[in-house]
Amino acid sequence: MKKTSSLLKIYGFGPCNHYQKVVIIFTGSYRETGEYDPKPEAVWLKEDGIFIITVAYGTGFLSDGLNAIASLDSWIQLFRL
Repeated sequence: MKKTSSLLKIYGFGPCNHYQKVVIIFTGSYRETGEYDPKPEAVWLKEDGIFIITVAYGTGFLSDGLNAIASLDSWIQLFRL
């Protein structure tokens, strides 16, 4: 999340500003503490009009954390291994 938002802050969207922006996050884990907390970056992206779709995979249950960063609850997909 930090890398994505920092690249968007630096480079913007160029000539594609009229398109809807979407960030898709594929993850097998979720940390919400310290430097790995994706919520501050997700807030910035959403405030800038960027939609966030989350896709989780693995054996852990990640929906609570992903709810905090996804733009809509229906944009969370969970795949258990």
